[in-house]
Amino acid sequence: MYKRCFHATALIVLMSIVSATVGAMNVSRFSLPDGTEVQLRQFPTPGNTLLLWFACDEGMGTAESAAAVELAKRGISTWLPDMLGAYFLPMAPSSMESLPAEQVAAIIDRAQKSGKRLYL
Repeated sequence: MYKRCFHATALIVLMSIVSATVGAMNVSRFSLPDGTEVQLRQFPTPGNTLLLWFACDEGMGTAESAAAVELAKRGISTWLPDMLGAYFLPMAPSSMESLPAEQVAAIIDRAQKSGKRLYL
């Protein structure tokens, strides 16, 4: 009986640790080949899928983070690079067109090196 209670307690503790870490956001910075510093919000999971999410012309908001948390609960890691902020661009459709394609490609290359199945 005690052994069964111990196993049940251990399982509850393990589940709470896993649920607390799934959807947790990490914020880091990295340099692009042109020297520009990009803030990267990551929502890691042990799963094998990575969504590289470039924000629209309205920039990064709380809706994107909330969606990334929900995706992480389903085993999909998400990266949210702040490209507009990195280049000090205003939130406007023309800003997205101003981003250097080579630098966007560098972020995609970085995501591919994660070894996960990548979606853009």
